[in-house]
Amino acid sequence: MVQWEEQALSGITKPHENDVLMGRGNGAKDHKGNQQFRAIVDHSLPGYVECPKQQRKQYAEGIIVKIRQLDPPGRFLVKDKSTSLWADIGYDSTLRKVRQRFREVAPELEDKKKKTPTVAAPPVKDIEQNNH
Repeated sequence: MVQWEEQALSGITKPHENDVLMGRGNGAKDHKGNQQFRAIVDHSLPGYVECPKQQRKQYAEGIIVKIRQLDPPGRFLVKDKSTSLWADIGYDSTLRKVRQRFREVAPELEDKKKKTPTVAAPPVKDIEQNNH
């Protein structure tokens, strides 16, 4: 198992399947690492939405840890257009990226909550009348 610290962080010619690629378009969107990243964030979304705002950074940090604990460890990479090599974007940019993903999908969860019908319990007097 490769440890995070053993990973190359720059001069990367080919990202592996657990890397999360920055950029727009189908290349990044369809990459397995990006799909895993979205799935992990989406799975953690209910807890993120419910927790106090002061704790949301910890949720984002937890996503980074999960990605980095994969085998091989995932990295958040950006491609240098002049050299066509990939490099890690660094911790601060990674944290911003994870928090951005949470913000993008959080409204979807809120919309689902609003659209889910709630079933009201019958008034207590109705229950008591049915029991006699």
